[in-house]
Amino acid sequence: MKKVEIIIRPHFMIVKVGSEYATMNRNPDKKGLRKISFTCPVYTSNADVIEESGIAEVESINFENCTITFRALPFYETHLMSELITDIIQKNEKKAAQENEEEGQEYRG
Repeated sequence: MKKVEIIIRPHFMIVKVGSEYATMNRNPDKKGLRKISFTCPVYTSNADVIEESGIAEVESINFENCTITFRALPFYETHLMSELITDIIQKNEKKAAQENEEEGQEYRG
């Protein structure tokens, strides 16, 4: 299992899993939205993880920029979102490893 490091500061959060990481601004914009930026690709299934948690509502996913924009719901807490982000990164690494294995390539995440 890869090392997980979560850094929570007043205005931002960083979640590192192995060589991949995600950053999130903890302060919502004027529309009440927050953005998570990933170093790994994002998938629609990642939005499902966030939506099904009940702590946030996904507004959009940008596949090119590897970002997910969301609105916090009443039960939102930063430490819960950090656990979801960790789960997303770990699932994405497994997915990339499986895809590379199917193509006959070695994954070096």
